[in-house]
Amino acid sequence: MDKDETLPITENEVIKAIKRMKNGKAFVHDSITAEHMKYGGASVSKYLCRIYNSIVQLEEYPHAFKRLTVVPLFKGGKRDKMDKNNYRDISISSQLQKVFEKILFDRLYPIFKQNKFPHELQQGFRPKCSSLTAAFTMKETISYYIENNSCIYAAYLDNEKAFNGVWITGLLYKLFNIGVRGRYWRIIKSSCQDIVSSVFFNGVYSESYQIKQGVGQGRTLSSWMFLAMINDLIPELISLGKGAVVNDSHIPCILIADDTSWISPTLNGLRAMLDTVGEYASKWRLKYNASKGCFMIFGGKKHQYGNKSFNISLNGTALERVSNVKYAGIDIDCNLRIRNAVTSRCKRV
Repeated sequence: MDKDETLPITENEVIKAIKRMKNGKAFVHDSITAEHMKYGGASVSKYLCRIYNSIVQLEEYPHAFKRLTVVPLFKGGKRDKMDKNNYRDISISSQLQKVFEKILFDRLYPIFKQNKFPHELQQGFRPKCSSLTAAFTMKETISYYIENNSCIYAAYLDNEKAFNGVWITGLLYKLFNIGVRGRYWRIIKSSCQDIVSSVFFNGVYSESYQIKQGVGQGRTLSSWMFLAMINDLIPELISLGKGAVVNDSHIPCILIADDTSWISPTLNGLRAMLDTVGEYASKWRLKYNASKGCFMIFGGKKHQYGNKSFNISLNGTALERVSNVKYAGIDIDCNLRIRNAVTSRCKRV
């Protein structure tokens, strides 16, 4: 048993977590906001401390923490508003639950760090990492091969309905393997059971329904639980011996949570990695949307755009070959020209 498991939650931990809450956020059925807790002072933090310690002792999530409100947000643009796939589901949970999960995360983080989780090639939700560091790593890796007169292949995939499609049994298994055990593991298990949700759209609530999979996108721990679900894919790819190598760094892939890129100096290497990704996704009930995926070829005059001799696929679905892609919010051209990126930014001004 981790020694932190036996230590009661203190008022200082509660106050620290409350201070990190953002003002003006949506609230749910209990009508409690972050501002209530902040302006409530010591009297509120004292009672919250008692509630949170009861949760830890009983190892049972309150039913009030398991009630979610799903708000569909339109992705914008010229998309069809009648197509459900053009909406992003945001799960709004209790502000009291968010404070508790901030405290729980603070206690789990040393365990994550000790077990080197997440992997260094995962750039999402890690301290001092972002889409900027992911795009920088991608561009520098590609430039390294081009400068050495070699072409390099990159595939880009998105994990469809990533947070909402997480297989809970598989997640609990993986959390155990990265060191989350005992009381903390049982609390997380309880938090994923008997979840009830309703949809709020155009001012109307739907009937409640039970959720049996997924971690939602409104919980404090949801992003880290998703990272745990896909973390061991990276060492599995490294063990293949495929992918890009820059000096002593092996870079078969770069991940930003559910946005993934796979990089290889050879076609066979890229195909082998995508085969591994397909098998991994099937085993752990993940869904990569190959129909929206694509691949690019950088460098090498003999690999001109439009040549159809390249067959890159995932689970039998061919990936479209493109000359530019938006990765990590940055436009990447197959010749690494910045004109398209600059033009795109100027149009937004």
